[in-house]
Amino acid sequence: MSEKKTALMKICSPIKVGPYTLPNRFHAAPMVKNFCTEEGYVTAREVAHYRRLAEGRWGAITVEATRVHPTGSGFSRMMAMWSYKHQAGHTELIDVIKIVAPETIVGIQFVHCGAQANVRLGAWEPDRNGDFAYSPSGLWPGDKPVRSMTKKEIKQAIEWFGQAAGYAKDAGYDYVMLHCAHGFLITEFMSKYWNKRTDEYCDLLRFPLECWEEIKRVCGKDFPVVPRISVSEYFKESPFARILFEWANYPVDDGITADWTIKNVIPAFEKMGAIWIDVSAGAVAISPDWQIPPLYYSRGTYLEDVKKVKKVATVPISCAGKVGMDPNLCARIVEEGTTDIATLGRPEYCDYDIPRKFMEGRLEDIRLCTSCNYCTEYLFWNVPVLCSINPEFGYEAEYKIEPARQKKKVVVVGGGPAGMKAAKILAQRGHDVTLIEKEEELGGQVALTVKNPFTADWKNLLVYLEAQLKKYGVRIIKGKEAKANEILQMKPDVVIVATGSVGAKEDVPGAEKPLVLTLDEAIKKGPDELGDKVVVIGARKWGAELALWLGEEGKEVTLVDETDGPIGKDIRDTERMLCLPIMLRERKVKVMLGCKILRIEDDGVRLKDKEGKEQIIKADNVICAVNRKTVIDLYNALYGKVPELYAVGDCRKPAYVYYAIHGADHIARKI
Repeated sequence: MSEKKTALMKICSPIKVGPYTLPNRFHAAPMVKNFCTEEGYVTAREVAHYRRLAEGRWGAITVEATRVHPTGSGFSRMMAMWSYKHQAGHTELIDVIKIVAPETIVGIQFVHCGAQANVRLGAWEPDRNGDFAYSPSGLWPGDKPVRSMTKKEIKQAIEWFGQAAGYAKDAGYDYVMLHCAHGFLITEFMSKYWNKRTDEYCDLLRFPLECWEEIKRVCGKDFPVVPRISVSEYFKESPFARILFEWANYPVDDGITADWTIKNVIPAFEKMGAIWIDVSAGAVAISPDWQIPPLYYSRGTYLEDVKKVKKVATVPISCAGKVGMDPNLCARIVEEGTTDIATLGRPEYCDYDIPRKFMEGRLEDIRLCTSCNYCTEYLFWNVPVLCSINPEFGYEAEYKIEPARQKKKVVVVGGGPAGMKAAKILAQRGHDVTLIEKEEELGGQVALTVKNPFTADWKNLLVYLEAQLKKYGVRIIKGKEAKANEILQMKPDVVIVATGSVGAKEDVPGAEKPLVLTLDEAIKKGPDELGDKVVVIGARKWGAELALWLGEEGKEVTLVDETDGPIGKDIRDTERMLCLPIMLRERKVKVMLGCKILRIEDDGVRLKDKEGKEQIIKADNVICAVNRKTVIDLYNALYGKVPELYAVGDCRKPAYVYYAIHGADHIARKI
């Protein structure tokens, strides 16, 4: 798309919000990265990240969720603003952004995590009174120590928000964002699930409005405030919430609903003077799949409720919910008036330059987010966040792609993520690159993964990489298996082997029978070519997600594993892993864990179940989804015969896409 056409898009046009005019309608969401110190001080790593993000020419950047008090810490290295000592680092952060992007407005989000605070974060916290978290009514759907707040503590919390806002104003922020979403303290007061109080704070809006009033008292009545809300907590729609309430023997609750938000929250927040309202969804402890929609969920996850908010709102609104995974969707929802501003969270990790690329007409250059949630998984592990697709993220100060000192002839064998990434970087640096792929399509294992509609968002990775190979002039040979002697005849200076891995059959009697397929073979066939009754061996991510697909297609599926689980235990995405059991159950997939597979017979699988009972599970097809085998023969054949030889990706060891992309990037930048 031409620069002229994209520049005319509404999403690239200015918009007035309160006293400010945003240069465009892209909002970089407040995303915790765990780059600070444990005490919440801004670090050089944090400053380098925001400097690089500012180069993307965002309309607004909201600096990440920042704790207003130690008792509200949700993650180990969250930003903090409970002391004047924190302020200096924030002033530096704002200056860096404003130097790079003076037209961008910069705010900061304030949060207390309430019942969802992490009570194990460290003895240094000065105000911890016992090993507990607190919330309006001391509720928690589990055994975590949570107690009800006293009125004195409520008043203290209100003061914390005002004090933090005062420091933010003095540091130079243009606005503060009040975190009224995702099940944290303010949301807990707003939700009838969390708030069972009988005093004046049973009024679901009293606490957030008093926090707001305190901010006005400290900062002045005209200091801009942007609330971030959960339009709904989606407890009834969330598979994870349903299984959690079932486990806790607690009736499924409505929590915050869209109808209540539209009737009560929007007018109340507008009356308080919100300059815009940022619309999100979910609650991290109960419906995290709506807060951070995983691969399985559609793009624009809660747009129908966003439309309802837009109909009643008299100030601009912004929204998230997988809208940034599709640039066309992102532009369309602004063009059609579903939202005024697009809020991008995970996509800002993937590509800092989304707004700039829009305005320059380079949509094909956008490094598209796959919603794999590798980033948020690192967050929940309480370590610095990383991105599986963008190796620069978190290493902005040191990451460089420099022109090659000497142009070399490079042959890359294997067109999966590792091979494509290596070829792209090498060609970008000026090398002469040829990519050879034995299949008729590029993508490797990811090309198989996207055939499953539940994991189709991985297509974004292939769309981006294929566009980059074309842009940088990589010669691509498809449908040809590379032989060592043929490669030697090409006289390359460098060979990169990225031949990946293949599905392997189980080492059990009968595995050679025609009804037995590897994972790769089964996916290539697809549900239409498989029988009505299917046994999938292996409840890890490959097998579990294949079983989910087959169950959706109406197959009679039994998912079998010799371990005790959990299902999908190697998925580095908590939202997906926690949703899988109930999603499988709802599709009538029978799950048998802790089984010993004895042999595969002509009509099914004979096994010994967890109780030691021997039985046969009838099947038209048996799919082996436990192991993968590296394809390393070509590397071994070329070893010592070419000037430079490297192996990248799964051919070294089957692993996550993160390792394939980052490993290939590392090698390609040093050749």
